[in-house]
Amino acid sequence: MMTKTSQSFLSTTNEDFDCDRNEYNDFFYLLVDDLKQLYWFEKSFLKVVTRMKKASGSTTLNNLFADYLISINLSLERLEQIFIFSGELPGGNKNNLDEEFLNDVNNILIETKEDDSLRNEGLFLVLKKLDELKSNFYQKAITLATGLDNDEVISLLVENKCSVLPAINHL
Repeated sequence: MMTKTSQSFLSTTNEDFDCDRNEYNDFFYLLVDDLKQLYWFEKSFLKVVTRMKKASGSTTLNNLFADYLISINLSLERLEQIFIFSGELPGGNKNNLDEEFLNDVNNILIETKEDDSLRNEGLFLVLKKLDELKSNFYQKAITLATGLDNDEVISLLVENKCSVLPAINHL
């Protein structure tokens, strides 16, 4: 059962949250800031995983990267839905996460040969690291959304957090 409408987080009354309006606003703005960060992290992940897919020498790993790219795009769509619910835009500060992970990928590519299993292992480990980071970011946002008691937002965030883990764990 949904406890909030998808029109706006701020359309809720104090009674719905059992706290005063100022506390609610703090939760709301913390969540929006986290969602904006998550949006840019997903955009960064898209860039990094695209690079890793091009560099992969394994069909299995290449398929995993392709699945992960689909998952990232779905995650971005869900985040955009949440921004619509909140009345906010997905803008915000870009991060340099893509540069950090792209440096890791580039180092792997420089230090390994094209069809080397070591390259594939390194790329897989970078993907695992990205996925763990993503999961942690989403858990924080889920915790904040739980404080706002918005089932629609929580559900979308949980879908984003869990969207790729099964694919990664089966290799």
